[in-house]
Amino acid sequence: HTHILFAKEMATEVNVDGVEYMAMHEHAVVGLIPD
Repeated sequence: HTHILFAKEMATEVNVDGVEYMAMHEHAVVGLIPD
């Protein structure tokens, strides 16, 4: 399973395989995190 994080006008920090990503998108998928 894959978790999909959504953000609305907000920055979201996600950790994928030990790597951090900072993304800012409006009403968009900002990260995919493998289960």
